[in-house]
Amino acid sequence: MLKNNNKNGFSLIELGICLLIIAVLVAMTPDPLHPKTSYIERRDCFSNQRLIQGAIEMYNMDVSDMVDTVIPGRDYESFEDLLLREGYFKEPLPLSSPECSYGFVNITDNGSVFCKKHGTIESKDSKNPIIPEYDKSQEKPLTDTYYTSKEKVNKKREYQIMLENFKRPNNLITIILVSLSVISLITGFVQYFSAIKVKRGKNESTE
Repeated sequence: MLKNNNKNGFSLIELGICLLIIAVLVAMTPDPLHPKTSYIERRDCFSNQRLIQGAIEMYNMDVSDMVDTVIPGRDYESFEDLLLREGYFKEPLPLSSPECSYGFVNITDNGSVFCKKHGTIESKDSKNPIIPEYDKSQEKPLTDTYYTSKEKVNKKREYQIMLENFKRPNNLITIILVSLSVISLITGFVQYFSAIKVKRGKNESTE
């Protein structure tokens, strides 16, 4: 009987170790069904561009001195601050990437918003984004204050990305396997040490 208990205990421990190894391998396997981070960045960036486009259209309908061109960088930073003050934006837009910087040219003549990194919404190829021509000599870097104002909304976006990653099949399978392996290891060790305790008790009683 003692021999069987020991065998069961060790078999559960071995099972737990095997499940743990499989969980590590699954976690390391790329998930073809889950979009890559670059895809998520482009998707969020294009979503920001649609919001900017809508805000510009509303602003230009309300203000006689319409805005037509905004250069990426500090020029856009000032314009976004204006839209926030006037209530066209409810909150600062999160940057999908630190390299994102928005602008637009000829907006009143069927122009479109674009990102310095991801191009316009019409950009199909991430390696060759569509970026309208603009005067790059007027471009100025965004200020540190601008990035600081983005921290709260960027944390919200990071939380959303974390939830998306949690929903990945690889991660769910990994969590299940790790949970099973922990249960198997705990149960196995409990049985093993219980068997040792019983064995010692029998040895003491025979003595």
